[in-house]
Amino acid sequence: MRAIEKTTDSIIITNREGLIEYVNPAFESISGYYSEEVIGQSPRLLKSGKHSEAFYKHLWATILAGETFRHLVVNRSKEGELFYEEQIITPVRNAAGEISHFVSTGRDVTARYKQEREQHAILTLSNALRKAEDRKQAVEIILEQTEKLATMDATAFLTVAPFEEEGRLENVSGYWKRSVSEAPALEGFRLRSRSVLDRRHPVLYPSARRGAETSSNGSALSTVGLPLVTFDHEVGVLWVGRAGSIEEDDIQLISAIGDIASNALHRIELHTRTEQRLERLTALHAIDKIISSGGDLRLNLELLLGHVSTQLHSDAASILLLDSDTRTMRFIAGRGFRSRAIREEALPVGFGPMGRAVLNRRVVQVKDLSEEGPEKVREGSLKADGFSSYVVSPLVVKERVEGALELFMKEAFDPDPDWLSFLEVLATQTSIAIDNATMFDDLRRSNMELGEAYDATIEGWARALELRDTETQGHAQRVTDLTIRMAKTLGIPYYKINHVRRGALLHDIGKLGIPDSILYKPGPLTEDEWQVMRQHPTYAKKMLDHVDYLKPALSIPYCHHERWNGGGYPQGLTGEAIPKEARIFAVIDVWDALLSDRPYRKAWTVEQTFDYLNDQRGLEFDPEVVDVFLHEMRSSQEDEDSPSD
Repeated sequence: MRAIEKTTDSIIITNREGLIEYVNPAFESISGYYSEEVIGQSPRLLKSGKHSEAFYKHLWATILAGETFRHLVVNRSKEGELFYEEQIITPVRNAAGEISHFVSTGRDVTARYKQEREQHAILTLSNALRKAEDRKQAVEIILEQTEKLATMDATAFLTVAPFEEEGRLENVSGYWKRSVSEAPALEGFRLRSRSVLDRRHPVLYPSARRGAETSSNGSALSTVGLPLVTFDHEVGVLWVGRAGSIEEDDIQLISAIGDIASNALHRIELHTRTEQRLERLTALHAIDKIISSGGDLRLNLELLLGHVSTQLHSDAASILLLDSDTRTMRFIAGRGFRSRAIREEALPVGFGPMGRAVLNRRVVQVKDLSEEGPEKVREGSLKADGFSSYVVSPLVVKERVEGALELFMKEAFDPDPDWLSFLEVLATQTSIAIDNATMFDDLRRSNMELGEAYDATIEGWARALELRDTETQGHAQRVTDLTIRMAKTLGIPYYKINHVRRGALLHDIGKLGIPDSILYKPGPLTEDEWQVMRQHPTYAKKMLDHVDYLKPALSIPYCHHERWNGGGYPQGLTGEAIPKEARIFAVIDVWDALLSDRPYRKAWTVEQTFDYLNDQRGLEFDPEVVDVFLHEMRSSQEDEDSPSD
């Protein structure tokens, strides 16, 4: 009996009728019930609602047959909290061989069960999300897996634009998908999503609330709104619903799911945005070549419109030029039109939406052309093509309106700020192309500004990469500055310095392709995870290889993990087969990393770092680079330590 009193496992002894005759202190501690409260009661007073009547029938059939019952049981404490037990119920026979009592031993495995449940959910969702090719597919996977892993009856995902009060439904599954047309809860979620995001924590709406959504079997749906936020970036709101109650451990589980979901969606968004910017930068570079080539203005504008239509996803586009003598706008170039009527038009400067754009010198958009009326749009020329939406930007050169850039869409279209911003960039480029016919000097100045814009964009990418990891902020700029200094010292030609700068800034851009579960793992990586991590130089090459002006900068992003002795990756290059700028950067990258604090270690001292680089001379690093670099760093340190005059 003393052992029963001292054990940490709960012990319940019941008679044959299932009424409690004895409980040990561990039972009292785990359940919250005192012995005098449960003696004479059935253990069913711990019923959690997680087990069906069929479960209890099976339990009784097993123990009345004289067999031992083993199962993971979910019970509810006196305070209403769920706890999980590995329960063993053993029948006890009297001297006559008849079952007279039952002894139930329960081991509290709540913490372990919740941890295993969360780990399983995280692993399952992470593996599923690796198959997602885009955001739409990722959202579908998140809803499907959340419904399965958290045993929910319905899920929905909504996004809320900054400074907007109402959410936008992006996808829905389960019960809500089957009844989306008549589910009033979805409208409520649209109105509540901003509030959930602002709170920054899950919000439970119990089924007992008035007006709660009901499932197809008539039982009330409890709902939880989970804000998906990563690095202070609002990804969206994940809504889940269940016929019945949603417990605290359910909220804990979907919160863990939400962390994986928000990071995955944010990573996909960053990756998509980076690819889009690379495509746009490539288009700008191609437009720059068109502008620089001279030649026939009409032909150049036709080529330029090809890039405009592709990047802005319009069904048709046209450029109108101002005829200052007649004060009319005349068609000069276009793409995507079936009718030739638009090519013959001469429109008054103040005509329709185009006139508003030209006179007010601002972008004008028409979401529904039919609402403008026939007197305000070119009904005859546009009717045959079936355009629905329209956006026009004035073409302004040196504060003079020279024309208009028009975009036509066959579907309803509501451009976002990023789209409108890029339209203005393309309108500016178009204006420059027009002006280039007579003003080559202005074009040369524009090319210089565009080159600065390229480099500013690259710096923006580097900062965006560092925003994902607060532990490495400032790293890209520090190693870039030092790499340029050492490249000049070690004789890299002047014309290559800009490429070295770009390569150093973008050295880790390939990590956008690495899953967050690996990139931010706090502990050591497994061999399989290292295999994935070692792919980031290859990802960098794939992302940058098709951008002509970045090809000369690829040696650092692609080769900075190669090692002098051939032990690096991804190609296993040795010695001078490794590009010299990559050999220089490899030394500086390690130098800066060792001198910086990381979650898994404190920063090294300068002397420790000197010793490490010297030890790896001829192994990991180019001996010449190490010698020159250490000499430079020691000289700089001596200059800093020497007293000023």
